[in-house]
Amino acid sequence: GIYGMTDLGDLQYVGGEWEGNEMVFKTRDLVRYTIATDTIPPEISLIKSAKGKLVFKIKDELSGIHSTHATLNGNWFLMNYDAKRGTLWSDTEVNISGKFTLSVKDNASNITRFEAEY
Repeated sequence: GIYGMTDLGDLQYVGGEWEGNEMVFKTRDLVRYTIATDTIPPEISLIKSAKGKLVFKIKDELSGIHSTHATLNGNWFLMNYDAKRGTLWSDTEVNISGKFTLSVKDNASNITRFEAEY
């Protein structure tokens, strides 16, 4: 993907798609750009699992988090997400019992899965 480069040398994911031999992207910023490959999947850390509440810390070092998907016993399961803090949590009113699965996908399509029985 295409990454904008900050004055400190940090990379910020912009996007981009290959069209033949060219990388095409749209931007409104006039900064330096580079092409980089993100092969490292996001990280998922279980912070809390008690009294029917799950709390996770999720992060991706390069391209950033694209999406999350949770299921409980194969059914879609609502999770709240605070992107600024990288925190994902369940509502306390829900009874969590059975097979829980969490998938986190980054902007480079790397996926990490967390699975547990409750």
